[in-house]
Amino acid sequence: MRLAGSLQRYCAQNLDEDVGSLKARMLLDFCLREIGPSIYNQAVRLVRAAGLMLWPNAGPA
Repeated sequence: MRLAGSLQRYCAQNLDEDVGSLKARMLLDFCLREIGPSIYNQAVRLVRAAGLMLWPNAGPA
């Protein structure tokens, strides 16, 4: 996972914290669970506003 590697580098460079691969993936999973629904819902709103909805009955998560 490229993003997990980026998290490891960020922690090392900015937090003086060595984070292993497993911890980086766990942090990434947590962040995605927390912000994923909001990002999805915003994307649905933007697509609807642009009139690009392919599935008219699809709603927010």
